[in-house]
Amino acid sequence: MKKSGFISIILSVVIILFFSLCAAANTPVSVYMNNKKIKFDVEPMIVNNSTMVPMRAIFEKIGAEVSWDNATKTAKAVKGRNYVSVTIGALLMDTFSGQVELDCPAMIVEGRTLIPLRAVSEVLNSEVKWDENMKTINIYSDYIDYTKESSVQTTVYVATPVELLNAIGSNKKIVLTSDYYNLSGLKEVNNEHVEKQPDYDGTYLDSYVIKNVVNMTIEGNAEIVTDDKMADVLRFEKCGKITLSGLTIGHTTSLEEYECEGSVVRFNICDSIKVENCNLYGCGAVGIFGDGVKYLNVSGGRIYDCTYSGIWLYNSSAIVNGTEFSDSVHFGGFLRIDSSVIKCADCIIRNIECAEWSGFISTLDWEDYPSEITFTNCDFSDNKFKDITDFGTKSIVFNNCIFNNNTGNMEHPNVIYNN
Repeated sequence: MKKSGFISIILSVVIILFFSLCAAANTPVSVYMNNKKIKFDVEPMIVNNSTMVPMRAIFEKIGAEVSWDNATKTAKAVKGRNYVSVTIGALLMDTFSGQVELDCPAMIVEGRTLIPLRAVSEVLNSEVKWDENMKTINIYSDYIDYTKESSVQTTVYVATPVELLNAIGSNKKIVLTSDYYNLSGLKEVNNEHVEKQPDYDGTYLDSYVIKNVVNMTIEGNAEIVTDDKMADVLRFEKCGKITLSGLTIGHTTSLEEYECEGSVVRFNICDSIKVENCNLYGCGAVGIFGDGVKYLNVSGGRIYDCTYSGIWLYNSSAIVNGTEFSDSVHFGGFLRIDSSVIKCADCIIRNIECAEWSGFISTLDWEDYPSEITFTNCDFSDNKFKDITDFGTKSIVFNNCIFNNNTGNMEHPNVIYNN
């Protein structure tokens, strides 16, 4: 018998023994994602106190890439910087944050690789809830449900802040017919897609979170504000294909320095976002905050009077065209870009002063995920800063940009000027 064949037989025996040990008391279980039951070819089961789920079926639903190495009997799923690598029969799995010990190893059942649900949560970084009586698990994931999307939008006209929040939903074009919408102190909001915005201490801020909406536009020559300087004025979570057009958005309280935490607009785990011809102002700490956002497109408009940064991106990608950043004293850089990609073109950056401990363009990257920052045909005038960027920045490129009357050190080993 060939050596390779003998090794394969031994490996198969080991896997069978592991499976036999673990499967002695298996129990069927139903798995839901964002309250919707997932259908599998091989049903999940509880094995030795571990919930085992088909790997490829569940990961592909949340956009992770799944691969299989037949030589080592190892499956790997990657989503962003997070990953899980499991080997059939092994009681350790490799993740982005290190090795994790398992109660039961990954196994093959009816041709499908089953892995502990714990491995799934490592990649999703999500909330998992278990119902002992119903034997059900609900995963609240980063998954954006595009099954809600329609080919058309229903137009809705709203005149008051309550009407605006109650109109929020998928496949809608919301047109603002009044001039001013203050989202503070509202008592009659009743919408499954709108929740009070939580604070760090478990209390609630005087603003709202918009969740699980796809294909929605909010437009109008109107101003949207909140009185709560610690709250985001508009915050979106797990939303896709959202457009904000022609709006002025900000806080009613203006501060000269960084004391507030609220962003003007914030997007958490969102996809295909457009901010068109909007004016975003403070005291919002950040004009636009993006965490886990794909395809953020900002065009036109102005970001001003913000106390921390104009745009802050984390693990996101953005294109900014024809936008003005101006008249701000920033605690951080005018841009804060962490493990993200941003391309700015035809922008005006003027009259901005940054704190001496921050670069004018600030970055804080994971080592394996350096940011890429590009400016093309942008005009930098009358800005004050200590250094053009931080020491750890990996790549900033200026193409045909204009620099006029700026105060600060422009030299950095990883900054390129193609003028």
